[in-house]
Amino acid sequence: RGRLCITRKQSADYFNRAIKADPKNPYPHFATAYGLISAGRFDDARTYALAACELDPYHDQMAAQLFEVKLALKEYDALTAEMKAKLAIEPMNMDNHTSLLRVLVAAGKTADARRANQQYIKQVEGIGQTRPAILGIMKSTLAYFLGDSNRIATLSTEERQSLSLAQSIRFIDGRESGDPEQVGQLERTEKAWDNAANMLLLGLAW
Repeated sequence: RGRLCITRKQSADYFNRAIKADPKNPYPHFATAYGLISAGRFDDARTYALAACELDPYHDQMAAQLFEVKLALKEYDALTAEMKAKLAIEPMNMDNHTSLLRVLVAAGKTADARRANQQYIKQVEGIGQTRPAILGIMKSTLAYFLGDSNRIATLSTEERQSLSLAQSIRFIDGRESGDPEQVGQLERTEKAWDNAANMLLLGLAW
């Protein structure tokens, strides 16, 4: 009901009533934090965002909300330690690595951000059979956080040429071998990866 209200006060009243009725329900806390964030009240939002995460520690959206609140409050050291701890468990987790880059750049530690990104890219390359788009995304992501539009443009051109060349080679091979299924699968796969790369960068911009 609170989400349908016209004013923030009405919404807050409904969310507070929901919290009192069921203190263990994380969603009213999450919704209250969202409203406070929208009003620029990050200090107040932190309490509710933290409560939501404590009640549902495996909810991605709630964890992301608390991250944004902490980032807005410039809790850089704590967030850096938190992201590094997560990456120690899942070194290849792109979301956690991206979050670490955001924190380091926001804290003005651009050299640390560059080193962390280079280390991550080396890990990705070490897996083998890595698509150029993945590496391009991570390079472009850091450039985006740094506000380096020229670097983004250069990387975009380089990765597009690399993908186009690889696609052309595999496409011609499929045509010459007379395998229409391979050609069709190639087209679908390349489009899917291109769309994934575009959506990630769009999400970062949003």
